[in-house]
Amino acid sequence: MRTIEPKPLSDDNFECFGAVMRKPDRPRDIETHWLRYWHDQVDLSNLKSLGTLGFMQMKRVPVVCEKLLVLHKSIEMYLSLDGKPSVCFVAPGKPGRPEPDLERIEAFYLEGGAGVVVREGIWHWSPFPLTETADFALGLRNTVILRQGDGFTVDEKEILYFDLPEPVTIRL
Repeated sequence: MRTIEPKPLSDDNFECFGAVMRKPDRPRDIETHWLRYWHDQVDLSNLKSLGTLGFMQMKRVPVVCEKLLVLHKSIEMYLSLDGKPSVCFVAPGKPGRPEPDLERIEAFYLEGGAGVVVREGIWHWSPFPLTETADFALGLRNTVILRQGDGFTVDEKEILYFDLPEPVTIRL
């Protein structure tokens, strides 16, 4: 049997095989009180779509969902990179109406490295970490988050937001 020595993973020594997904060593593209985001870390366009992976670090805030969003032309993937626990809220849409079915809102624990792929047309919000931070690969169409000058913006034609009439939390 052949034995080889594993190498430390780096962008340079893995480049000929693919791409490394981890927290970038550069300034973040978006920062809010609840997340840090580095856009377009891995190009997924050869999947015959306009896909991209970004690195998203969610910050701990109270687990209180006050709004949901929906993408009508893209799935959205939240793939855990550190295995830390978090909670994700989702709800189906109301048939024929541009709003979530609030009677059917659900919350799910993401633990042990689990991630989710949210279908097009499903209302959801980014995961709430149950630790100080939680790291995710965020996958979606690269037409949702757009470069605008030195910053980034969300294409309002691709995404719709809904303010919940009453915040939703979980029983811990």
